[in-house]
Amino acid sequence: MKPYDAAKDLPYDQQYPHNYEGKIVLDVGADWGSTAEYFLSHGALKVVAVEANQAHYDDLVKNTAGMPVTPIQCNVSGHSDWERLIDTHAPDVVKADCEGCEAHLVDVPSDVLGKCSVWIVETHNPSIYSAVTEKFRLAGFSVSTICEGTPEGMGTNVRIIKCEK
Repeated sequence: MKPYDAAKDLPYDQQYPHNYEGKIVLDVGADWGSTAEYFLSHGALKVVAVEANQAHYDDLVKNTAGMPVTPIQCNVSGHSDWERLIDTHAPDVVKADCEGCEAHLVDVPSDVLGKCSVWIVETHNPSIYSAVTEKFRLAGFSVSTICEGTPEGMGTNVRIIKCEK
């Protein structure tokens, strides 16, 4: 895997701004491991990397071998998947970027959401953005939109929100 290069990979700094020092990160939509490497290079203690796509998962396992990364192949397709991942791995920070999994966050109980102090969630349409934003606000999080339709390659309906306790 090519190492994370802040000068070339600035979009991660724009998409996932946070202090990861000493944190356990749940990376849902881990792709081939580049975000796991990013979180580790920014001080994360451990990354639980979840990927549904078989080819990406195979690359993730290969690319993160020997790193403090726990690869999991899972399609997050309901609130029970979110609850199981949170309860099993006790992350400090959750990054969710997996086309569709974010819609299921609205059904996760607020007390489960509250087990993680920071959520960074990529939404893929305006109604999901509104519903997820409202869910986190009602659960006691402050919510800010950190990225809209950029950097390069993000669609016009994509928004990344950061939810903090």
